[in-house]
Amino acid sequence: AWRSLNSAKAFWGRGCAEGRSVTDIGARGASWTHTSPRAPGFRARARMVGSVSAAGPGAGEQNVPTHAFPGTGGQGQGGGDAPATTGHPPSPGSPDVRFPGTGDAGAMMDEDDCGCNGTPSNQQDAERTSSLAHEEAAAVGQGIPPAPALLPGQIAMPLRRWSPEQLREGHTGEHGPDKAPTPAQPEVEEPDDGDRALAFAMGCHARCGEGSWIRLLNDHCIRSILICEIVVGPTRQYKSIKKALESGEAACAAVVRLEFEEGVHIMEEEANVPANFRVIMCPRAGAERVTVRSSCGRPLLSVSWRCSFVSCRDMGFDSGPAVAGPDGSVRQRTLCACAGKLLLSGCEVSSETGIGLCVVRCGMVRADDCVFSKCGFVGIAAAQRGSIQARRCRVTESGHFGLLSTDAESSIEVVDCTVEGNSTYGVGVGAGARFRAFGTTVRCNQIGLVSKGAESLATLLDCDVRSNVRIGVGVRDAGDCALVGSRVCGNHYGVCVSNGGSSASLSGCEVAHNTIHGLGVSAGGAARASGCRVASNQVGVVARGAESSVSLKDCEVSNNSRIGVGVRESGSGECVGCKFEQNQFGVCALNAGSAVTLTDCEASNNERNGAASSEGGLVEATGCRLSRNKQLGVGAWHAGSRVVLRGCRVEANGKTGVACRLGSKVEAHDCAMSDNQQFGVYVSGEGSGVEARGCESSGNHQYGVCAEGGGSASARECSMRSNGQGGVISKDQGSRVSLRACRVEENGRVGVAGIVGGCVRAEGCAVSGNERVGVGAWHCGSVVEVTDSEVLANGGTGVTAVDGGVLRACETEVRKNRRFGAVARDAESLVALSHCRLSGNAKLGVGVRAAGMAELSDCSLEQNGHSGCVVREPGSTLRLRDCFLAHNRRYGAYAREGGSLEVEGSSLMNNGVYGVSANHPATSASLWGCQLLSNRCADVAAQFGGSVVVHARRDSQCGVRQERASGVLCPAVGAPTHPGGGGGDFESTVVRCETVSGEWPHLA
Repeated sequence: AWRSLNSAKAFWGRGCAEGRSVTDIGARGASWTHTSPRAPGFRARARMVGSVSAAGPGAGEQNVPTHAFPGTGGQGQGGGDAPATTGHPPSPGSPDVRFPGTGDAGAMMDEDDCGCNGTPSNQQDAERTSSLAHEEAAAVGQGIPPAPALLPGQIAMPLRRWSPEQLREGHTGEHGPDKAPTPAQPEVEEPDDGDRALAFAMGCHARCGEGSWIRLLNDHCIRSILICEIVVGPTRQYKSIKKALESGEAACAAVVRLEFEEGVHIMEEEANVPANFRVIMCPRAGAERVTVRSSCGRPLLSVSWRCSFVSCRDMGFDSGPAVAGPDGSVRQRTLCACAGKLLLSGCEVSSETGIGLCVVRCGMVRADDCVFSKCGFVGIAAAQRGSIQARRCRVTESGHFGLLSTDAESSIEVVDCTVEGNSTYGVGVGAGARFRAFGTTVRCNQIGLVSKGAESLATLLDCDVRSNVRIGVGVRDAGDCALVGSRVCGNHYGVCVSNGGSSASLSGCEVAHNTIHGLGVSAGGAARASGCRVASNQVGVVARGAESSVSLKDCEVSNNSRIGVGVRESGSGECVGCKFEQNQFGVCALNAGSAVTLTDCEASNNERNGAASSEGGLVEATGCRLSRNKQLGVGAWHAGSRVVLRGCRVEANGKTGVACRLGSKVEAHDCAMSDNQQFGVYVSGEGSGVEARGCESSGNHQYGVCAEGGGSASARECSMRSNGQGGVISKDQGSRVSLRACRVEENGRVGVAGIVGGCVRAEGCAVSGNERVGVGAWHCGSVVEVTDSEVLANGGTGVTAVDGGVLRACETEVRKNRRFGAVARDAESLVALSHCRLSGNAKLGVGVRAAGMAELSDCSLEQNGHSGCVVREPGSTLRLRDCFLAHNRRYGAYAREGGSLEVEGSSLMNNGVYGVSANHPATSASLWGCQLLSNRCADVAAQFGGSVVVHARRDSQCGVRQERASGVLCPAVGAPTHPGGGGGDFESTVVRCETVSGEWPHLA
């Protein structure tokens, strides 16, 4: 507007210099008369510099149509002495400056006839959303007038639009190209008042018609006519706002400035700002505190017209008890904006039983540096498309809501505000409304914020929601909420999302120190969090109930006293790139139907478990690391519970890497379980099962894989190495371990073992380098079966059965073990080998003692350090069938100290001392159809009271000759009995030792 005036002056100056027609340039000093349509009897006369005149000298004074001056509602063109000519195009020397956002007088009068002077109608409510409202919002809300429109053919004038910052700065000095102009009236206390007045009047005033002209208007004169200043006070002419606005002075002015004396002003009637009014309310100069209080129970101040504007500065507004209206309803609103615009700056607003500020329909309100306190129901409310902007405000001690935005298209935006101490809700958003907060604190309410209802949306950016008694942020009934860079701390519940369709999204937020949970989803709600920190709650994140879901990405969930992320009662969770640290449980899935999916996550340093599934829940982890947890890396409990691991590392946990108990199931693919204090994998309980493929269990302090209490484990293409006590253990009746194509290497005591009734089956495996035993079966009921495997280079024994255990091996190589290839010890212990090769063992290929038993079929015992096989002590039995015993360092087969040796259809040759030897009384050896050749000292030897019975067919060459016998050779007495139970024409020879004196040899 300022620029328009100066441009007009410059243009008129150019017109005179160019010698344009006198009809285009008014005579200097002529008078101008203005008649206001709102006060027909009022005539204002002002001395104008270069007043408008379209006729020659002698033209008399006459009423100029109101469109000749901004802020009026008449029609026609600006005039002087000559009447206006309708439709006559303006000449180049007489510019016609029009302002957008204005209609002609006829349209304005039609609008007035539709109810502009009465109660706003629904039709007018709809009209308030027209383009005029948008133009006014742009001009009034920003403080910048729109650019003027030009008539066809008119020369464009150079106009500059100033930003609100430039206008607020109030530059002084000459009007340079980069400086905003200074106000022309220094008596106006705030530069904004003058700028806004001219902007309203000339830039966006609804009463300027399409044909209005601005010509050579002096800005001082404009200000004196447009601004009406009225002092309101008990000693003044106008004691109430309503009376002041109904005065003639106010009716004629474009901008009404109401100044209030210091003190409390009691208003006994509601003040409704009339249409087209621009009102500025502020304390009078020198007044420290002004409070305006309503005693009528109705709104203290209402702005009900889309073309009305009210600005209040440093005022206090209060309303007493509500009074029932004619229809019985009770409505108390201290300030109400139904359609126009209301600007509050530095004000204090309260309402004893109602609403401090209510904005409905198309009302727009901006509040800066205000306090809304002690409102009985709501501090600030927006409904029915109402819009509120608040900056640096405080909303406190409301009876129900601090802020309430309800109904579709209603919105509240707050920046750097504080909402605290409200009895129920700090902020309420419902029925499709919008709420946005920037840098705002919501604290010490019962509930900080609630978003309720379909399409309701609350957005918080860099906000603090803390110390609320119950809930920090609540979303329900299909509402929505978005938090960015905000903090939800110190509430009972942090963020709660409930009911189907409800959702919340958090980005870069901190949810911490809440009493129960940080982020909770229930009854079908959904929540998403990215880059957030959820810490020091009882439960960090929880999803509860069918179709409830939570999604976390790149979040840190730490220091929660119970659970980091918990999903229960058919809820679901998805976590990507997250960290779960120093919780009691990192991640938990509880109850049937509940599921958690982890991708590239880390669960570490939790007091108990990194991840757990219980009571039917499911945990799926891919590419995760579960480490340094005080008890378990991953645990599963109860029937129906499942854990699925893919490409995970489970390491350095206080007890076990992966635990499966009480009927649960665990699947692991391409995982590493290492350096755990007890077990890499542990399974216990009937029905419990672990399936592993392509995994490695290494460096664990006890066992790589342990199944006990009836549990079962299956490993394929896995590696169990360098574990402290054993690679694989199956313990207790009903426990089973199945190994296929696995490597069990360099474990502390035993590679693979079944103990106390446990069972193990290994196929295609390599068991090597273990400290003492490669494969063993200990105790009655324990059964170990080895097929197509290698057992080599173990520190003690390759395969063993002890204390009643049973070990069976088929097509297996047992070689290069540091003591024995195979050992059977103790009563009922059995080692059964078929198609095996036992070679290169440091002492014995097979050893049997203490009433143990070994049975070998189609086996090869070669190049062992002492003997191919040895049986010793009473009750011990060694049976060989179709075996090959050769190149052993001393004996092929050796029986001593009361042991029993039975050999059938076998070959014993090229051994270092004897093929077969029986030493000591009660020691017997029986050979059936065997071949004994080329043994170094003798094929058969009986020493120290032992005897060997050789059964050979009469037509065979497999008998023993005297020169190849060590001892007395004589025929056997009695018919021989074949071990297989069949008959045959056998010739039996006994080789016995006649002397029993001397010292018995012992194995070194």
